[in-house]
Amino acid sequence: MIGNLSERMARSAGFGAENSAAAELGEDERLGFSREYDLLPVTTSASRVTDESAEDKKLQLFLDRLPTAELYPVGNTSWADVNAAIKQRIGKAVTPKGSPEGVLGGLQATATSAESAQ
Repeated sequence: MIGNLSERMARSAGFGAENSAAAELGEDERLGFSREYDLLPVTTSASRVTDESAEDKKLQLFLDRLPTAELYPVGNTSWADVNAAIKQRIGKAVTPKGSPEGVLGGLQATATSAESAQ
């Protein structure tokens, strides 16, 4: 099953020796695939279909907000350092003697330092 899933994903993305097979995947199959595996639609036309589908109502609130969402800056090389610092320190913000302001300020300082080091 996993091999089949990986193969179908690779074909739908146009990878591998079977690029011509990717072209054969229709919009209905891509949409069905995303529904089967609880994935977001990856094409504009599939998103339009989900807008009008009762089956996809549970996604609508999320999809409506997606265009203005601020995502993690995974493209910044500094993000790895900041991400590690968050994982190490964020729990301290909610301890009985914790300081959310102090923790968040420290994380901001880490982010600023990492960004300026680039």
